[in-house]
Amino acid sequence: MDKTARFLFAFALFCGIVILAGCIPRTKSPTTTSSTGGGSGGNLDPFFGPVQAGRKGAQNLVTANEMRNIHIFINHALDMPSKEQIMAAMKQEDPKGFQLIQDGQIILTGAKTREGVWAYEKDAPTKGGWVVTSSGPEKMSAQQVQQLLQNQP
Repeated sequence: MDKTARFLFAFALFCGIVILAGCIPRTKSPTTTSSTGGGSGGNLDPFFGPVQAGRKGAQNLVTANEMRNIHIFINHALDMPSKEQIMAAMKQEDPKGFQLIQDGQIILTGAKTREGVWAYEKDAPTKGGWVVTSSGPEKMSAQQVQQLLQNQP
């Protein structure tokens, strides 16, 4: 099996896992509160943080989910995939993620090793935001992101 076929197999496996994980019903968390006003309604997700009302909140959640998908995909690939391999697989298997990359909302660094930053949210170096490393997706301050990018192997 050549490198591209292994990459696509790993990505398809990843997508299947994500789909199955999404089918598990979630129970209400003890931290979930209700609100009589508008806004988020107090709904909290332990991984993605508060669910915000409005367009920006929805955009942030999509970005956070895609960052997690990128991490799982790269983490399951046998060899560190190139930007082109990631883009090809995302275009075929995850159109939303592909569109976020095309729109410049997610930046792929083209890291050649598993150390360092694999991808980051567009505004992360200036305003803070989502970063993907071998440890997984993590929300960081602008200073933390800049430091990681400066030390990129």
